[in-house]
Amino acid sequence: MTDEELISSFALGSGAAFPALYARYADRGVRYAYSLLRDEDESEEVVQEAFCRLLRPLRGGDVKPSLGGFSAIFFRTLRNLSIDVLRKRSHRQHLSLEAVGEEPLARSVESEAAMQQAVAQLMTGLSENYRHALELKVNANLSYDEIAESLGATHAQVRTWIFRARRKLEEGLRAGGWLEQECQEEHS
Repeated sequence: MTDEELISSFALGSGAAFPALYARYADRGVRYAYSLLRDEDESEEVVQEAFCRLLRPLRGGDVKPSLGGFSAIFFRTLRNLSIDVLRKRSHRQHLSLEAVGEEPLARSVESEAAMQQAVAQLMTGLSENYRHALELKVNANLSYDEIAESLGATHAQVRTWIFRARRKLEEGLRAGGWLEQECQEEHS
């Protein structure tokens, strides 16, 4: 069933529809929240809170396609709740990604933590749009259209933000010696 069909079923009283939506989005939601919060317990709590906040509008049939699909509304709610948690903290935790791109990383197992710190530092230097778009793509595995809906942007903007974010991360990692340098002779 599609998200819209599950929402309609839930609004009509189906007991199986909400657990199906939860099963579909909970893991991706925890990964996305974790990319922001860097705390597994808080990430799980924020995902549960997001579903709780959406429960009443879902039951009343108030989640409309004109507001974006369920995934856009869910990830927007999740993002806002995560930001609230971060604001409550005395210091902001650094963000990191599991993967930056397709290129092999020039690192040993021992330097994994240092590389993650380098990525986290570079992430904090990205604009908010670049950072959130890339996190939604990498950590929540959303499509460009879902990211666009979630961030209130166009498909083209999201593609540009993600491209530029990856390019900036790759440049920073290359400059720091984390990625192999491109062969200059190939580009001559």
